[in-house]
Amino acid sequence: MKFLIVDDNPGDRDLIVRYLRREFPDAAFVEVFRRQDFDETLAQGDVDVVLTDYHLHWTDGLWVLGRCRERLPDVPVIMVTDTGSEEIAVEGMKAGLSDYLLKSHPFRLPIAVKESLEKVRLRQAHEKAQEALRQANDRLEAKVAERTRELRQLTEALREDNAARQEAQARLQDLLQEKEVLFKEMHHRVKNNLQIVASLLDMQAEGIQDAHARRMFEESQHRIHVIALIHDTLYQGDNLAHIEVGPFIQRLASQLFDAAAVDVRRVSLEVEADEVFLGLTTAIPCGLIVNELVTNSLKHAFPDPQSGCVRIVLRAGSEGGVTLRVSDTGVGLPEGLDFRAGNSLGLQLVSILTEQLGGTIALEPGEGTTFTVTFPAPATA
Repeated sequence: MKFLIVDDNPGDRDLIVRYLRREFPDAAFVEVFRRQDFDETLAQGDVDVVLTDYHLHWTDGLWVLGRCRERLPDVPVIMVTDTGSEEIAVEGMKAGLSDYLLKSHPFRLPIAVKESLEKVRLRQAHEKAQEALRQANDRLEAKVAERTRELRQLTEALREDNAARQEAQARLQDLLQEKEVLFKEMHHRVKNNLQIVASLLDMQAEGIQDAHARRMFEESQHRIHVIALIHDTLYQGDNLAHIEVGPFIQRLASQLFDAAAVDVRRVSLEVEADEVFLGLTTAIPCGLIVNELVTNSLKHAFPDPQSGCVRIVLRAGSEGGVTLRVSDTGVGLPEGLDFRAGNSLGLQLVSILTEQLGGTIALEPGEGTTFTVTFPAPATA
């Protein structure tokens, strides 16, 4: 393993090396404090981890991060600095920083390095699984395209030769059934592959001691389960183009209550839904929004022994619009909180998904917490 340390202070560089060598005795260390040396080391490309200060006499750590992302996108970059600035930390994490540590806590370095390398390994495994899934989908789509061409040829034959009509109709029916089976198989395989990814995350989470990191893994699992549940609903349903959202939301919310081991005598669930049908590209973000908001309520709204209710209402509006309201009768969000700019990844994700749907989201005033999401969604979306 090879570490690249970018820091002007030789004493700080020695401190970093000393703490890392305890955990990585066979590692090699390259220490640079000039841009020329930094560029030359990046050009060689044989670096496993980059550790950089924020304040450098020739640039800053965010510039170093940008260069590393350009040249070595798979190499984690950790900022080790005296600058305890939340703004810099947030900007760095958004730009791809793997971790942010203060020099006053050097004992955290080995843990941060291990977690950063593990993130890279999991991301690469996920990308490999995604590529395998894409190839499987390509093969299925090619087979569907082949069957579609046969359908066109048979249709033309029906026009030209009435004598062959009965035979062609039988073949046409067989092909339609085969096409439906292929689409169902595609949804089934996607669901199974997503479950494999979720299982890999679960296995990996068992070895994580840090509670925050473990919670992040579990939340990622829940989001993957939501997408898998949508594919499973399409697989089991009669219509492969779209699903009825009401029963799906009821099933999803019930699973969230079960996963959180909620005492339904203390916290109840209510779901009211119009007959609304959504296609795959709309149902997935809608399901993820429900997942994040219900999970947030179950986590924070009802500290023991407080009781109450989580309520989900889905209404079909005019001209194909849909209104989704998720509310609880719990303790409510902190006064003055801007949920779009807060530190909650879940609420940030809800805002992003709402934008993806081309909709709007509002935090309604009153007791408890009520989020209202409105978005356009034609029945055949």
